[in-house]
Amino acid sequence: MSNRAAQVLDASQQLVHERLGQSVVLNDVVMIADLQADLSRQKLHRDIRKDNANSSTHGLLVPLAHEARLHVVFGSHKPRQHLRSRFSVGEVSTINVPVGSALLWDGMLVHAGDGGVPGSQGPSRPRLHCYVENPEEPRLFDDEGDRGIKELP
Repeated sequence: MSNRAAQVLDASQQLVHERLGQSVVLNDVVMIADLQADLSRQKLHRDIRKDNANSSTHGLLVPLAHEARLHVVFGSHKPRQHLRSRFSVGEVSTINVPVGSALLWDGMLVHAGDGGVPGSQGPSRPRLHCYVENPEEPRLFDDEGDRGIKELP
């Protein structure tokens, strides 16, 4: 691991400890990038199953290049006991995440990773992605995947 990557991981761990407490850890830390210019945007999804209302799992995105974005439905993670599964296109907002920043979101928030950059050659917009979790909690990923969330015109 390079010194720079280690610094990004250390800063990410420090951020989540400040925001969520010392008991959380970074899990499934991966580097992702857009491998193709015509890569489509992810379908809207939650990281955690809708019925796992007590989950404290969060997602974390740390851009390592310019133009990192996440598409989100603000407020879709509450109220926890009555989460919606249908959203209009107009409810989806795009968050630009600048280099030097980190985006931390509740695992119940409906979101989608961005598509590729038209005209790009090879991998573009590298970013660190991981889950922030309490190691004492069971991990209940959203196994409905894109079948559970509907995006309406």
